[in-house]
Amino acid sequence: NCVDSDEVMVTVNHLPVSDAGNDTSFCSGDTASIGAAATVGYDYLWTPTNGLSDSLAANPDISLINTDTITDTLTYMVTTTVDSCSTTDTVTVIVYPLPYVDAGTDVYICSGDTAQLGSMSINGYTYSWNPTVGLTDTTIADPLVSLTNPLIPNDTTEYIVLATTVFGCTDQDSVEVVVNPLPLSDAGNDTSFC
Repeated sequence: NCVDSDEVMVTVNHLPVSDAGNDTSFCSGDTASIGAAATVGYDYLWTPTNGLSDSLAANPDISLINTDTITDTLTYMVTTTVDSCSTTDTVTVIVYPLPYVDAGTDVYICSGDTAQLGSMSINGYTYSWNPTVGLTDTTIADPLVSLTNPLIPNDTTEYIVLATTVFGCTDQDSVEVVVNPLPLSDAGNDTSFC
């Protein structure tokens, strides 16, 4: 009838809350934040680490450059740890490509002549040219330009075209139009002779 006893303390730690934030999307080269506010004492680890400003932060900035013409979709996972207990959460990040935009090669025209700027139009893009002077249409990919320069040799105008995708991503390109004045023709006064 011998009895002995002992006791042990069992500590149950609460699981940390992992919050990778809401799914997000942005344009190539832009910056967005993922994750949630930091909790004191929690450790964070994000995978994969590409594009992240700090893979150990609760809410790192993410910046990715998409050089393709297709949309990239990435899934990031955050592991949150406190007192040796861990949980995970994921967030989906969509990176939209920038539009392809081409204002064309620099153009040399004579005063009053017409030339075409830009390149092929791409479905789903909107275009905006600036300045508007001399352009037939400032909302298409390839407007005609006609400028008059009666006085200034090699008068140059730089045109900038801004293309925007259906996702709101923008990029721009520029082209210079050099307008040469027409030469002065002088045949002299009317005359008569035998």
